[in-house]
Amino acid sequence: MRTLTSLEINTVSGAKASIQKITPTEIEILVTNSSQFVAAGTYGGHRLNVILYANDVCDLYNKSLGYDLSKPFFHNGHLVNAIPVQGGYIYQFLFDEG
Repeated sequence: MRTLTSLEINTVSGAKASIQKITPTEIEILVTNSSQFVAAGTYGGHRLNVILYANDVCDLYNKSLGYDLSKPFFHNGHLVNAIPVQGGYIYQFLFDEG
């Protein structure tokens, strides 16, 4: 489990979701507690079409996709790593791995 820095904790304390990093090859999204991050549209030119929760990944109709977050998985052609943090996950989408 990765420990969040005080800056990361302060960043998500209000919204409870945060884009940590976005590059041409990856995006990292931090989601904690009972919040959600709706990724409808494109990020870095890549379509994600997913709703991220602290402990679940759903399609845009809010139906759980049943991914095992303890293992890497593929979504929409992208490799995704769910990195555990206190109260949720950092979802790392790798664009050139799918």
